[in-house]
Amino acid sequence: MQATTSTRTAGGRVVPRPRGTLQLPDRHVPVPHPIRLFVICSWAAGLGLLGLPVAARLSIAIVTGTAPGWLEPAGVSVGLLGIVVTAATFAAMHRRWLPWLLLLAGTLLLAGNAALALSLLPT
Repeated sequence: MQATTSTRTAGGRVVPRPRGTLQLPDRHVPVPHPIRLFVICSWAAGLGLLGLPVAARLSIAIVTGTAPGWLEPAGVSVGLLGIVVTAATFAAMHRRWLPWLLLLAGTLLLAGNAALALSLLPT
């Protein structure tokens, strides 16, 4: 049996909620603090914007054939995992530490992909 917590909605109704679940906001889940929402959205947007040139460099290397054979599956896998982890942040927004850990994981994955892209630059 799974433990539950209760959430009070804006109308004052108490709704049981299973502990440990990821969920997107709905009318039964309270809205996060605006500053928290702003910081999480800004961090996720920054990861997306910084990921574009990394993805472009990796894509150019793959299309032109200058990349080693292992780069395509490695770069695509790390990039997609980073996108999934960053998107999961929004489902975990109501947890205390989980969104920050997910954004940190997304940042580390982006740094890994950036290192792969930088290793392809001519010396």
